[in-house]
Amino acid sequence: MKDSGVFLHEFIPCDCQSREHLIELVLDKEYKELSLSIHLAPWGSFFTRIGRAIRYIFNCYKPTHGCWDSFIFNSEGIEELKKFIDEYENLKK
Repeated sequence: MKDSGVFLHEFIPCDCQSREHLIELVLDKEYKELSLSIHLAPWGSFFTRIGRAIRYIFNCYKPTHGCWDSFIFNSEGIEELKKFIDEYENLKK
């Protein structure tokens, strides 16, 4: 965990060891908010990604072709997530 004063950051890698699968947890101590960001694999050419973005903007994106990627937690990642959530719960008290 990296504590930068107002924000607490944690990066948890996927168990598959791919650098493209990464979760970032950010705890904002001031606003008492916990956020989770998932880095998705940037697959496809530049023009393919532009086409997906345009379809997304105009809401004609089929759910089977979404830009989501899966994440596999390992036991160490779960322990880091538990520590992070405990810190969040302590702030909420």
